[in-house]
Amino acid sequence: MVPLRPVSREVADSCTTQLPPNVVVPPFLQPHVEEALRSSPTLRAQCHNLARTPSVFVRFLAGGLRGDRLYAARAEIRKYEAGAMIANVVFYLPGNVVEVVAHELEHVLEQVEGLELRHLAEVRGSGVLRVGRDNYETDRAFDVGRRVSAEVKASRLQQRTAERQADSVAAHATVP
Repeated sequence: MVPLRPVSREVADSCTTQLPPNVVVPPFLQPHVEEALRSSPTLRAQCHNLARTPSVFVRFLAGGLRGDRLYAARAEIRKYEAGAMIANVVFYLPGNVVEVVAHELEHVLEQVEGLELRHLAEVRGSGVLRVGRDNYETDRAFDVGRRVSAEVKASRLQQRTAERQADSVAAHATVP
């Protein structure tokens, strides 16, 4: 398990607008992630947890078109004896960018916490499913991805509603 370290106030505050330095996304994902960080308390919590674990490095890579793949992303997580953990996440398009990023970050956090997915996959009702030789899916990652996506959608709806109300007030204010 990777020990949690105190997060600096500067890094913690930045999690409302950007990922910590140990999480890197390609430029085309950046605007989506920034919007999600502003809108989603769940994604911000993931960000804070990862900021507190500087021995973990997560890199999202563009993998091209999804085609007939059954998955939108695939994470390869390597743990090193010295305590470092490196996760390379290959992301395929099209897909719900925000949901996939949150889902894959949750898989990284599962590993930070030391979850033994291989063992849990053998336990009925654990929420862990083996989907390949050494590949696992978790209900937890699916739930977090959906939650972040829903938080972003709700924020967008709230923003559009506020804009419409402001437009309506402005239109009525200018009528003689």
